[in-house]
Amino acid sequence: MSSPLACVIILVIILATVQADHEADLRETYAKLNCFKGYVGKFSDQLEATIKDCNSKSIASFWCYFSCCEAGMSVFVNGAFNDTARGEVLLSFFDPAAPEATPTVDQWVKMLQFVKMRKGLKVPADYSGECKDYEELKKCVAKARKCPA
Repeated sequence: MSSPLACVIILVIILATVQADHEADLRETYAKLNCFKGYVGKFSDQLEATIKDCNSKSIASFWCYFSCCEAGMSVFVNGAFNDTARGEVLLSFFDPAAPEATPTVDQWVKMLQFVKMRKGLKVPADYSGECKDYEELKKCVAKARKCPA
């Protein structure tokens, strides 16, 4: 069984479509994904502030918004994945005892097919959705965007 990390990423990605009533939108989208049964249905103060900060920058690109949220929550520190930061901010959404649903990874990988990569960068063909591959995938997905200036 893989960890809830894939669900956490989906949660951050979903935030790109969040509007004024983001709580209701997130709940609706989250339910459709059937991602992780342990979601507690509320934003932490830090995540709320991050969303507002990203929104204030008028970021139009789905993936650039995702990168903004990731950076804003200090998930990566000096280019390295920071489990502690993710745990403090994002994993508070989940109950670790609840099982991860199979559609989680399938939906995540499906979303990635719509990403426009820079030349030479792509989702690895052997990417399995497991945590061990997360850092490599992160470099490909969030740092390979052609973001607006």
